[in-house]
Amino acid sequence: MFLEWNFIEDGEDFSVVYFAKHLREILASSKEWHMDGTFKTVLRQPRLQQLFTIMAIYNDQAIPIVFCLMTARTATLYEKIFCHLMENIPNLQQPRNIVSDYEAAIKAAVWRAFPLARQVGCWFHFAQMITTILVMEFSILQKYLTLPYQLRNGQI
Repeated sequence: MFLEWNFIEDGEDFSVVYFAKHLREILASSKEWHMDGTFKTVLRQPRLQQLFTIMAIYNDQAIPIVFCLMTARTATLYEKIFCHLMENIPNLQQPRNIVSDYEAAIKAAVWRAFPLARQVGCWFHFAQMITTILVMEFSILQKYLTLPYQLRNGQI
């Protein structure tokens, strides 16, 4: 079979975890993982919340290897996914670096499952967070838009 998959439960919440068997070794030997969830691409029935992807860095490229359809974004469910990988991927080494967004549940689960890994927030989500703070908290966008056109475009 090309894909390996499993159903992981946490009370009423669950995740379907799947990955291509021939890519297991890349994940097992990778020292750096990138993780991200997307919400717009999942069906709402059944009650899915996100598609969570784990990518391994291999030859300076991010290779998506593990895909998880999740009904919740809890630290417990993320941790069960990580434990499932450790139990089912031969020779899986703890990654040295894990890059993800700033979601508290992911950070907590990574800390428990991979205590030696260095967690780093990704640049995109950092910039998105700063932009949100500037716009929401300080009304920077509104102030910028009230500047004369020439000043905004460096013509003065």
